[in-house]
Amino acid sequence: MTKIFVGLILIFLDINLDVYMLHFDLLPDFIGFALLFLGMREQVARSKYFRAALAVDAVLFVGTLCEWIFLAMGLVESSSDAVTFFDTAENLCMFYLTFCVVQTLVDSEKESGYDFDAVRLQKTWRCWLAVSVAVMVAWLFIDIVIGNAISVWSLWGLVGIALACVNFVVLILFLYRFYRSKEKYEYFF
Repeated sequence: MTKIFVGLILIFLDINLDVYMLHFDLLPDFIGFALLFLGMREQVARSKYFRAALAVDAVLFVGTLCEWIFLAMGLVESSSDAVTFFDTAENLCMFYLTFCVVQTLVDSEKESGYDFDAVRLQKTWRCWLAVSVAVMVAWLFIDIVIGNAISVWSLWGLVGIALACVNFVVLILFLYRFYRSKEKYEYFF
């Protein structure tokens, strides 16, 4: 579970460097997906959820590696529709992968009778999911319906920023609760 935790941290942590027209992600997501894959592969015997998640993770590894190369070489712009579409698909797949991780902990808690705080983690995950979907919908609405006529400081721009801040706080809470559940799980197993 430690590899899964570190993989999630690397996926969610974005540190970018933009030089002229080149976009370079200093902590590429594909490294996080590789760690996530290795961690889920170690746990696949304990969870039915990880079997299907491994395939999704492998696709995301290849996709994020290609995206990283294309962005680093300047073959696509980070603001292009293709990157926006891929990032949205990546986020949707991340919801599924994190669901698999959380559900594994919930099932393990039920089967073992030990308290991993998995139910609290699951509630936090649901909250993060709801806020993340709201952020995605808000930014897509702003981008598609309102378009370039909006400034960041308009009402819709401020709503999007506020939702993104709430999403960040809930994500940190989710990662903290996952870490706590992971520690209890690893102590038992």
